[in-house]
Amino acid sequence: MDGLRMSLSKVHHGTFSLTFKSVKPDDYGNYTCKVNYPHYIQGSAVTALYKGHMIVKSTNTVEVTTGEDSNFNYMVSLDTQEGSPSIDDSVLSIKFCKDSNKNPLYLFQNGEVQVQDERMTISRNPNWDHFILTLKDVEFHQNGTYTCMIYYPNYKEGSTSTILIVRSEEKHTKLFPGWTLCVLLPVMLLLLVVVVCYHKKTDKYPKHQTVVNCMESLETQEMTVKLHENGSGEIN
Repeated sequence: MDGLRMSLSKVHHGTFSLTFKSVKPDDYGNYTCKVNYPHYIQGSAVTALYKGHMIVKSTNTVEVTTGEDSNFNYMVSLDTQEGSPSIDDSVLSIKFCKDSNKNPLYLFQNGEVQVQDERMTISRNPNWDHFILTLKDVEFHQNGTYTCMIYYPNYKEGSTSTILIVRSEEKHTKLFPGWTLCVLLPVMLLLLVVVVCYHKKTDKYPKHQTVVNCMESLETQEMTVKLHENGSGEIN
């Protein structure tokens, strides 16, 4: 706190007021005021708190397929009477955990990454007001509740995200994309029509041959041989 942002005003006899101008997050702490008067020394300790709100926005539920990456989006902003100051990453702390596990998957403190699981990655903008935590290659046993706690001087804001694992697509579906079904179905129907037509055609010829044989048999029966007594025959 520098003197340029402080002012003294007298309220009434024996009472005065000290005012801090343009309060910043790093102004938090304990302040002591000592009043000296001949033969008197009076001290008073005052705790100054930075009043404001940290706003954290994130998606409540994340749906992913096993084997894919899960992205947790977070929007962070400081809302004060002075507006929205920029975030100082040197005093920012981000802790990302699963369920009630105290061991974090990701921990950012004192301006640097302290803990980062090999499955975790982070992407952010320079102002730290938007960052994405990514859990790579999600498996079914990793479903549950993931909590991101964000700490800032005189702030503590938590954001909870529930990751929902969808098992509707297995690994073999990646070898055959969804559009293959649209192509294979007409082809299979066409093959079915060809097979049916072929069987109908092959069944037609034996029936025709049977009819011809029957006609030949009838003609043979009509050609009778008339034998005469002289041993000669006549075919009708």
